[in-house]
Amino acid sequence: MDVTVPSDLEIVGSKGKVLVPLALIAKARLRDVDTADRDGKTIPILGTLDNSQLALDLLVDLAPAWIVRDPELWATCETHINELVAADVPNGPERASFDRWIATLTTGEGSEVDPDLAVFAGLARQLSENFLFIVEVDRNILDVRTVLKFSHDLDSPAVTGGAETAGFGMQIADFGFAASQHIEVQVPAGLAVESMYVVELDPSGEPVDYDFDIAEVERTTSHVALSPGSRFSTGELRVDVIPARRGIYWFALLTVPVVLLLTVLAWLDKTDVLEIVSADFKVPSPSASLFLVGPAIFLSWQARAPEHALTGTLLSPLRHMFMLSATSLVLMAAAAAIPLQHASWEVLWIAVGGTQVVATIWLLAFRLNFPIMGGRPG
Repeated sequence: MDVTVPSDLEIVGSKGKVLVPLALIAKARLRDVDTADRDGKTIPILGTLDNSQLALDLLVDLAPAWIVRDPELWATCETHINELVAADVPNGPERASFDRWIATLTTGEGSEVDPDLAVFAGLARQLSENFLFIVEVDRNILDVRTVLKFSHDLDSPAVTGGAETAGFGMQIADFGFAASQHIEVQVPAGLAVESMYVVELDPSGEPVDYDFDIAEVERTTSHVALSPGSRFSTGELRVDVIPARRGIYWFALLTVPVVLLLTVLAWLDKTDVLEIVSADFKVPSPSASLFLVGPAIFLSWQARAPEHALTGTLLSPLRHMFMLSATSLVLMAAAAAIPLQHASWEVLWIAVGGTQVVATIWLLAFRLNFPIMGGRPG
């Protein structure tokens, strides 16, 4: 974040240090947190209790004077903001209770919304869903424009899979915190970023500015930057992701049509449209086992190391196509090697053809971005 901390707003930390609120982060357990100053040195962060106390202090300072002067109103206000900051669940009963109380202060014929109350209520609602991420830095950054960085792992957001391009979005509650917002997203191995968009929303929720990054070459990271027009702006981020072209993607594009071709040729030979294999030829058992080489290769893709949930969701359709193709080859091996009765043999070949047709239709739908199967990372 590109920030300038005014000396008149200094929050004193430990000796020679000041506290800087960097972000509002959704209430959840933080994982793999990494912070750095402009020189790349790690900077310390505050714990949950200290963060909560500073959030309360901030709300107390922002509370309208007419509420603070009224003992009854102030007692009610303190109860609400303590509950909001301590709440573990976004949009829980604490938030509903606070909204009802705010409504009683803004209703009445001809009444106008107090701007101070609107700012106070807006920040209180944000702190009911998010917590202040606060770092401690050297005091010499006061009144000096500087860059502070932080990163952490997020739970996979809701994403619709099943098509070649899938996307997910995120809300950025603290978009207006800095003079310039730089957002970088890195997707897990096996995926690539197709495009990323960020939209700035004013306090009323109307879009006012945007930035985007469209990948011209395959890459796992994307970066956008925008200068907020208001301290109370929020943002919306949209990331479109595709399977990486190397590995499982090209393997699916190759193998599904090849198995389909093999199935078609087998059907043409079986129905005597084409004579591909001599009628006198008998399939020896070792030769039949060659049909199982393909399924073994397909299933090896399933025996993979633990992966990110987002990767599993986006690549799941390709893996299901592999399973269908493997099933077709196994059934072909059975039809060639096992002396079945004629009726059973016919049913088996119908299953071979039907299974591979499904796999091929699925692949075409996938390439055309028509989602047949979707999901949400768990």
